[in-house]
Amino acid sequence: MKTLITAAPAIRTAAKKAAAVVAFGILAIAFGASASNAQFSQAVVVLKGTVLAEGTNKPVAAKVSVRPINDTAQEVTSSRSNSESGKYLVIVKPGKKYWLHVEGDGVITRDVEIETPAAERTTQLVQDISVVTRDTSAVIEDKHNQKASLEENTSAQ
Repeated sequence: MKTLITAAPAIRTAAKKAAAVVAFGILAIAFGASASNAQFSQAVVVLKGTVLAEGTNKPVAAKVSVRPINDTAQEVTSSRSNSESGKYLVIVKPGKKYWLHVEGDGVITRDVEIETPAAERTTQLVQDISVVTRDTSAVIEDKHNQKASLEENTSAQ
C-alpha cells in the first residue's frame, strides 16, 4: 500500500502533462496550425502536385525523387504519391533547377525538369506529372500495332 501512495503524485504529474499536450493539440487545430502554415528559417519552395496516369487521369502511386540538374545520381529529397489521390509534396530550395524522377510498380520511369522560383519567403509550386503505366503502355502499343496492321492491309490492296 505504501508504494501505491508514493506513486500517486507521479501519476498525477503524468496525467497533467498528458492533459496539457491534448489541450495544446486542440488549440493548434482550432487556430488552424497545419503543415501548409509551417514556418521555416529560410525561404523554401513547397513543391506539390499529382501523379496521374496518362490517358485515364487516374491517380498513380509512385516515388517522386528530386535530383540536381547536374547530378542525376544524387537524390536531394523524395516523396511517395498517395495511392488514392496521386498527390505528393516535397520541400526544395528556391532558384534551383531540378529533375523530378518518377518511378514505381507499373509505371514507366519519367524525368521532368523543373526550375523553382527565386523567393525570399516560402512559396508554393504546383507540378502535376503525367506518367505512362504499364497497362496504358500495352494499350498504346496495341493501338500502334493495329494502326500499322491496317496501313499494311490498305497498302497491299
